[in-house]
Amino acid sequence: MRIEGYITRSKCLFLIEPTQHGKTSWARSLGPHRNFSINFSLQEWHKDVKYIILDDNSWKDISSIAKCLLFAPGKIILTDKYMTKIELDNDKPCIVCVNDKEGDIILNSDTDNYWKANGVWIHLREGQKMF
Repeated sequence: MRIEGYITRSKCLFLIEPTQHGKTSWARSLGPHRNFSINFSLQEWHKDVKYIILDDNSWKDISSIAKCLLFAPGKIILTDKYMTKIELDNDKPCIVCVNDKEGDIILNSDTDNYWKANGVWIHLREGQKMF
């Protein structure tokens, strides 16, 4: 979360693990949030939540807007497949929940060093559970 006047952006939490291991349930248990499951939609953006969850979103679909979404930099301009660009105030930290395959895509993307340095990564293997 932000500390007023001190933190200008958040780090993103990446939870990478197999399906049915509790990553989404754990992320949703932390407080008021907005869960973008499978697809990201600007129509579902809410100002009154504490954080956002991107759950099983394709990295290919969100990579062009990832920095604006994942690091809560303040004023941002976003778009999605179905809406024109809009300006938002993004002060919400983000939790990205993906399976192993999608996690590998992020970690092997052309910007992988950026995400490794600016994200917090939790990678659980088969049999390890969040809770």
